Amino acid sequence: IVYGKPFIVVEDEQKNTFVFQAGAWVPHTASIAECRQTCQVKELPQRVNKMIRYEVRCPVGSRQ
Repeated sequence: IVYGKPFIVVEDEQKNTFVFQAGAWVPHTASIAECRQTCQVKELPQRVNKMIRYEVRCPVGSRQ
């Protein structure tokens, strides 16, 4: 499996996820649990305003 570039996702206390786009944190479509089903997810040690940071790498589509 080949994974794409990592991106940062933060999760708040209510399990809502956000991704940084265009200078602002915007809601992410998938929860961390959903991301773990198909992507590589690594929890990062630093917190952002009491939110947990994760590095997520999703698989790249197969090239045939």
